Amino acid sequence: RRHRNRAPLTHKMNKMVTSEEQMKLTSTKKAEPPTWAQLKKLTQLATKYLENTKVTQTPESMLLAALMIVSMVSAGVPNSSEETATIENGP
Repeated sequence: RRHRNRAPLTHKMNKMVTSEEQMKLTSTKKAEPPTWAQLKKLTQLATKYLENTKVTQTPESMLLAALMIVSMVSAGVPNSSEETATIENGP
């Protein structure tokens, strides 16, 4: 089996690298770091979510649950605040 020369592909990838300035959008906003209270609340919500869905609480599942909650809220998913309240208070 013959191996192709990968140098042209590497050259193309080097051209694709963009600077940080090119990646920033005008709509990008500066955010403050989360407070400890916000992190605690996120951890509580993630724990409740895992309990309600009967998923074993592992570091990996906690991270995924927290990312899911953050992405739903930041994406403005309709009813995400209601779902978060349901996670907090149970069905």
